Amino acid sequence: MGLFSSKHKRTVHTSVVRAVDDTAMPETLRQAILRSVYQETNISEELVNGLIDGPALNFERMFRYAQKDYYWGLPNARLLTNKGGTDDVQRIIEAELGHDVTVEYCVLGAPRSQHFAWQALVDQHGYDPTTNVLGHLTDEKGTPVYLSDLVVVYPESLAGEIDPSLMESLGVPATSGYTPKRPASGLGRLGRYAQHTDYVLDPDRTEDAALVFYTYEQDGAIVDDHFELTLATLEAGDYFQALVSWDGGSDLAYRYWTYRQGAGDYPKLDNVKELAVENPGTYFPFALFRRDRTNIATKEREDTEEYQSTKTLLDFINIDYQKMGDSIAENEDAGDIDQAILMMAMPVTSEHQIDLAYVYAFFERLYRTNPSASTAGRDSSHGEKRIGSAFLIEEADSNTILSYNSISKRIRAGQIGKVGEYQKEIREEPYTVRESHWAGSNKNEVRRRIVERTYYRYSYHIRYQRNATFFEEVIVEDLVQNRRSDGRSYATNATLKDDPENILIPLDRSLADTWSLADKETLYLRSLHYVFHSMHVERVKWYQSGWFTFALKVAAVVISIYSIQAAAITLAAAASLTAIAWAVTTMVVQAIAFKLATRELVKILGADGTLLAAVALAAAAAYQGYTGSTLLPSSEQLLMASNGMLSESQLRSADLMQDLQDDLIDFQSYQKDKNEELDSAKGLLNQSNLLDPFALFDTPTVPQRFGESPDDFYERTVHSGNIGVAGIDLVSGYTDIALTLPSINTTLGGSYA
Repeated sequence: MGLFSSKHKRTVHTSVVRAVDDTAMPETLRQAILRSVYQETNISEELVNGLIDGPALNFERMFRYAQKDYYWGLPNARLLTNKGGTDDVQRIIEAELGHDVTVEYCVLGAPRSQHFAWQALVDQHGYDPTTNVLGHLTDEKGTPVYLSDLVVVYPESLAGEIDPSLMESLGVPATSGYTPKRPASGLGRLGRYAQHTDYVLDPDRTEDAALVFYTYEQDGAIVDDHFELTLATLEAGDYFQALVSWDGGSDLAYRYWTYRQGAGDYPKLDNVKELAVENPGTYFPFALFRRDRTNIATKEREDTEEYQSTKTLLDFINIDYQKMGDSIAENEDAGDIDQAILMMAMPVTSEHQIDLAYVYAFFERLYRTNPSASTAGRDSSHGEKRIGSAFLIEEADSNTILSYNSISKRIRAGQIGKVGEYQKEIREEPYTVRESHWAGSNKNEVRRRIVERTYYRYSYHIRYQRNATFFEEVIVEDLVQNRRSDGRSYATNATLKDDPENILIPLDRSLADTWSLADKETLYLRSLHYVFHSMHVERVKWYQSGWFTFALKVAAVVISIYSIQAAAITLAAAASLTAIAWAVTTMVVQAIAFKLATRELVKILGADGTLLAAVALAAAAAYQGYTGSTLLPSSEQLLMASNGMLSESQLRSADLMQDLQDDLIDFQSYQKDKNEELDSAKGLLNQSNLLDPFALFDTPTVPQRFGESPDDFYERTVHSGNIGVAGIDLVSGYTDIALTLPSINTTLGGSYA
C-alpha cells in the first residue's frame, strides 16, 4: 500500500474508543475552589496545587520521559509529496542509456495498470514500441504481428472507490502504431493524432487485466485476434512509473521504466517525497498493548526493556500496563486483533470546541507548510488549492499517514457562531461520469455500453469565527488516514465517506504549548484513545459496541478523577473481563441506588441536615479506612453515600435558591405593573395650578420661631382652631371646593389679583 493512494479500501477493521468519557472528566479548578471553601484554605494556593497535581502536568512528565528514555521514543513526523522526482528519473535513465531522453510522463504513486500492461508487453511479449511489432507472436506465426489496440479492464467494483487518476490513460495511444489496416499511421506520421481507447469496467472480474488486440497478414488476408494479458501482483508501495522517448533515426524510440520507491537501488529517489518543513511538530508517544495478534503486556515479558519502558511511560498517567493488556487478551475474539495501541489524537468528527480548536490549528499550519510556489489551482469556492501531500507519523512499529488531494484556506464574510467558536462540516459533492461497461468482445474490439453514473467527492471543512464580520475556513479534499505495519500484511484506510470517526489527528505538543494549563488538561484527556486493528471485520465487534465499550468509558484509564488523587478508579483493578464487568455493574448499580436514596433523604432532612449527614459519613469513611474496621460498611460505600448526599444537598440548595429567585422576579414584575398603574392614575388627575386635589389635604404648617418660649407659642397659635375639626371640614367640603371655578388669585397667584 502506498502513502498517497491505493486500489484497496480496507484490508482490516479499525475501531477507536475514547479512554476517558465526558462523565469521568475531572474538574480541577472547580474542585480546588470547593476544597478551599470547605477547608478554609487559601484559594490561590489550592488552584495552583490543583493544577500542579492534576492530569495536565502528568502528561507533560510522560512526554519528557519519552523524549529521553522511552523504548520507542517520540513519533517522527514528516510531510511528504508525490510531486517531484521527474528530473532525477530523467538523469538516471540517461545515464543508463548513454544519451539524452524526453520524459513523456513520470508519476509517483500506486501502480497504474496501463503502465504495467505496456511494461509487460515489452518485457514478456517482445513488443517493440518503435516498429509496433509483437516479437513473440511474430516468431510464432512467421510473419510480422502488429499491435492494433490495448484495452485495460478493471473490476466494476472499483468504480467510484479509487482515485480516478489511477485509471487515466498515459503516454502514447495504443492505436498510434502502424498496422496493415493503418498504413499511414506511425509514431512520426498520423499516429501522433490518435486517441486513447478508454478503459472498460467488467462486473465479473476481481483483478485488473488488459486485452491485447493484434493484426497480421496471412495468405493475402488480414487476420485480427486478441489475447488477455494478466498483470503481475506487485509488492505494496509507491512506484515511479515513466515513459521516455528519443530520436531513433527514422522514428521515435520509447522505453517504459519502473522503480518501487524504497527498494534501495536509487537513494535519491527513495527520499524524493520529503518536503523541507521547518516545524512538522513534536507528537506524544504511542503505547502498544498487542502486536502480531499477540499480547505484549504480559507478565512473561516484564523483564524485557520494551515492557519496562512502556510500563514506566503509562505509570505517569496511572494506567496499569499489564492489567489492561491482559483484560483485552481475555476476550474470546481477541485473537483477531493484530494491534492494540493507546494514542493521543483528536477525531475529525468531534463537535467539542476544544477538539475543533486543535484540529483547526493543525490543518491551518499544514496549509501554511505546504509548498506555496506549486499550487493545485484556484477556484471561487475553495480559494487557493495547494498541492496534495501526505503527513507521515512514524511511531512504535507502525506508521500513520494522513493524505489529501489538496488543501486550501479562505476568509469569508458571515457568522458561524460567536467570536472564537469553531465549526466543522464533511461535505459531499456529486459529479457525473460516463463509464464504458463490458458488453463482450470479438477478435478485433471490445463491445461496450455507456453508462452515466453519479459519484461523490468528500471534503473536510473546519471554520473559525475570527471576529463579528469574518470567519476563516480551511478545506481538505479527499482526506484519508492510512495505517500500516512495518513488514507485516497489516494495513487499513479510514475515509471521509465510509468511516470519518476513525480519522484521528495526532496531538502535537508544540501546538498545545500555546494553551493554558486548564485547557491542556481537557485537551490531553479528551485526546486519549484506544485504537484496535482487527483482521476479521465480521467477527471482532466486542470493543466497538456492547458492554466492553461501556466498561472502557466508565473505568478505562487509571487517571485520578479528583485532583486530591487519594484513589484512582481503574480498568486494570479487575483481574479479568468478567471481573471488570461485575465491578463496573456493581459500581453503577450502587451509584444509582445511592442517588435515589439520597434524593429521598433530602426530602426528609432538608438541605442543611443532609449536608451534616454527608460530613458525618465522610468522617466515618476516613475512620473506617484508617482502622480497618468491618463494623461499618466499606469506606468506599461510605464515601459514595457521602458524595451522593453532598451532591443532592447542593442540588436541593440550588433548587431552593432558584425558587427564591423566581419569587423575587415575580414580585419585581408585580411592583413594576403597580407603579405603572399609579403613574397612569396621577396623569389622569392632572396635577396643575388649575386643580390640585392633593393640596386640599395638606396640613397647614405653623411657622417655627427658634428661641420662642412655650407661653409665647401658645398665645400665637391658640386661635388656629382644632386640627381634628378642621380635618373633618376639609373632607365634608371637598365637593363644594372641587366644583368652585378658579379665580385669578388661585390660578396666577395673589400678585396678579
